[in-house]
Amino acid sequence: MGVIQIPQRCLPVLGFRLANDCRWRLTATTPQTIPFLQRIAALMGLEQAHPSPEPSTIVRLTDRNLSVSRSSGTWRFEEHVKDPAELIQNTLAVSRLVSAISDDTVEIQLCQVSASRTGQTFAAWRLSLLIALHAIVRGGFVLHGALVAKEGQGLIFAGWSGAGKTTASSRLPGDWNVLTDDTVLVVPDRSGRYWAHPWPRPGTTSIERPAFRVNVNKPVVISAIFLLEKGPIDNILSLGGADAVCRLIELAEQQLFARNSAPCPRVIRNWRLKEFENIQSVVKQVPVRRLQLTLSGSFWDLLGDWCS
Repeated sequence: MGVIQIPQRCLPVLGFRLANDCRWRLTATTPQTIPFLQRIAALMGLEQAHPSPEPSTIVRLTDRNLSVSRSSGTWRFEEHVKDPAELIQNTLAVSRLVSAISDDTVEIQLCQVSASRTGQTFAAWRLSLLIALHAIVRGGFVLHGALVAKEGQGLIFAGWSGAGKTTASSRLPGDWNVLTDDTVLVVPDRSGRYWAHPWPRPGTTSIERPAFRVNVNKPVVISAIFLLEKGPIDNILSLGGADAVCRLIELAEQQLFARNSAPCPRVIRNWRLKEFENIQSVVKQVPVRRLQLTLSGSFWDLLGDWCS
């Protein structure tokens, strides 16, 4: 007996819009993929997608196949994967897929997703990587950092694991809004301003842990980026442009670590070069500073001018 298909009018369609005007729609095409879509919706804060014309680019996802097709029907690319574990170590397939997406509206059709936690983690990782690499092509990048906001202005607390991102975010007074404490997607809008979207942690699909949930539909303008470090006093220190670029590249690479094990050195170089260019552009427009923290001081008193 074949897989039961849901009538088109019954398909749940959820999605989000990035500040760079790219719209992503996710739809379940079978009853078996609806629970996975619901899990992703809770994890990312997806909203009901508004009716729109048929997208010109459709990405189809199964456990062992990625494909992208154009509405003209004249162009198609497919990447088959024998074992899902291979793609976690090898992002060449996703990289090729991204190169085929040139439109602002993309529909991801969930055609077959394993019911196991491992299978769903893999599928969610693939979706996140696909969208993140697409953002890199358009001037963005993913950063290991917390995102907090006050009066509509966003600050990124960037740092390696253990630098104090979660601790600093949790200590902020009630007039601050913590949007995420781990991963941020940075994108430019059409005017050149940079926005930050809360982004799911790499490899996370657990909706049982509310702390992992974010709302990608609520970006904020970036007023400043702070690189966290422990210090004897709470203090903001200057940082040279070259040093800022190098540190941000390290933190961006950390969130897309699987890309580094792709078998093709040229693919790695191309992505790193584009990421380097994007981070350079951000550093030219957005202040990047060192933020030294203690465990007892009111470091947020130093941040008021950055949120005005």
